[in-house]
Amino acid sequence: MPSTDYLPYRSARHTVSNLDKVESSVLAAAILKAYGSPFGILGNSSDYDTPNIKNKSDDITPEEAESVRRAIWPQSNWFNTLGMVRTGFTKSDNDELAENAYFAVAEKSILDYISTLNWTVVDKKQEPVDDAVDLLKRPNPQMYFDDMVKASLRDVLRYDAGVLYKSFNRRGYVTEIKPFLGTEFWAEIDRQSWVGHTAGVPFTGWYSKGYVVHWWQRSRTGLYISFVPDEVAYMKLYPQSDNVYGTDFIMRAKYQ
Repeated sequence: MPSTDYLPYRSARHTVSNLDKVESSVLAAAILKAYGSPFGILGNSSDYDTPNIKNKSDDITPEEAESVRRAIWPQSNWFNTLGMVRTGFTKSDNDELAENAYFAVAEKSILDYISTLNWTVVDKKQEPVDDAVDLLKRPNPQMYFDDMVKASLRDVLRYDAGVLYKSFNRRGYVTEIKPFLGTEFWAEIDRQSWVGHTAGVPFTGWYSKGYVVHWWQRSRTGLYISFVPDEVAYMKLYPQSDNVYGTDFIMRAKYQ
């Protein structure tokens, strides 16, 4: 679908070519109406009161100081209910590329080194947080901290997609943390409808600000389970500005 930024210009151009007798003042009014109406093109400054950045002031209420995000996420979010597909990614290809001696030695060396580093948890005053340390030492009944690091870091190295799932009790406290296969978790981003018009032509579309509202575990067993963002720690080393997932650089090796 072409960008809506071009629709008013194209509509105006076609109007001029087809209706030569239309006065320029009428045409200008139609263009101004399309751009100036709050129900006009998405992203116009007339959609809301744009904050005055040059003249900053502290004499404003918290409501007035609330920022308004105008940028739109570049990925299509139309088929987004059960998560977004990770384009250009094939897990089996990455696994096959990792099945060689060179990568195996590098992967094992990194896992051995990172999992044996000293660590702790401190607060803002740099004081140890004993409860957090105790939880991470034994994050779940069948794993220690180094086990969790090795399992999740392997997925980050191969797929740039590692997941730590956090289990909460009824009081809202984290009781267990367990690594799961990161490639099974698909992101569902926010999806909002927009109804407006361009030069008098009505349209309905969807736009997104690019925030993850659900993580969907699309398991190989055929089950789709949703999680809120607070439940999932999704790890990636190389994020992208036009994709919610990371960048698996090992994939580039298959072209050589």
